Amino acid sequence: MSSAVVNTAQANNLPSTKQFPADPDLKALYTQSCYSCHAMGTGGAPRTGSAKDWQPRFEQGINTLLDHTIQGFKGMPPLGMCMDCGEEEFLALIEFMGGSAATAGE
Repeated sequence: MSSAVVNTAQANNLPSTKQFPADPDLKALYTQSCYSCHAMGTGGAPRTGSAKDWQPRFEQGINTLLDHTIQGFKGMPPLGMCMDCGEEEFLALIEFMGGSAATAGE
């Protein structure tokens, strides 16, 4: 995944409802499948770009986050409502939404 996609989310300092991936294909997937919950934190979903929300999740490891995305976890349905996404897209979306929390260890 490109750092430019992640850095766009964290660099703009916009509220989670105004953050979108720079890549148009990833933006389409995010808008269709992730935005409705992750922009507002609906049902306890970690808000896009919120290091506070995402840090504890990244501490579990990216493989756990990917597994939760694919299998479903708590209020999130399996595949996060993105039936067309593969692992690469899920990882890119997780890293984008995680913002600075995703890159804290780099």
